[in-house]
Amino acid sequence: MELGEPDESGRRRPVPVEGSEFVIDCDIVVPAIGQTQDLSLLEGREDVKTTRWKTIVADEKTKQTDQPKIFSAGDCETGPGALITACAGGRTAALTIDKMINGESLEYTEDDDFDTFFSKVKVYDQSEDLGFLGGRERKELEMLDPDTRKFTNDEVEQGYSINEAMIEADRCLRCYRVATVKV
Repeated sequence: MELGEPDESGRRRPVPVEGSEFVIDCDIVVPAIGQTQDLSLLEGREDVKTTRWKTIVADEKTKQTDQPKIFSAGDCETGPGALITACAGGRTAALTIDKMINGESLEYTEDDDFDTFFSKVKVYDQSEDLGFLGGRERKELEMLDPDTRKFTNDEVEQGYSINEAMIEADRCLRCYRVATVKV
């Protein structure tokens, strides 16, 4: 294809170039041709909200609409965008549906967010069984007494002694938290 001569509006439209066709060997083709969604099946329903851009309103983390058994992802939720974004939204919706079917909580936790983040940056293999990581609870810092704070400019957090600092440094921090700092 190449741009042809301008039409009466001044726009140059693509025109085929003789002999420029070619075939690519592949297993599957995913057509992504910028079609728009047909929301007519939602007409008259107040339990599934739509936007002025003709997209469906869904929870960002679960992909659920206000009707808990209707989900939306991809271009239906965000409008035209990248294919990979639509695929990721579909995956999220599928995981939420799986949780719902299995009677699990749909509340997302910090661990769910880390799993999502680390699957994107490929820090670890999710199928690898690491076993129990162990570790000790973090030692909370000693704090300056509130009544004393009123009358001084001393630091509120008292810090660790050398011995406490060494014990804290030896504590397991869980690899994903260390990786997050590195990233």
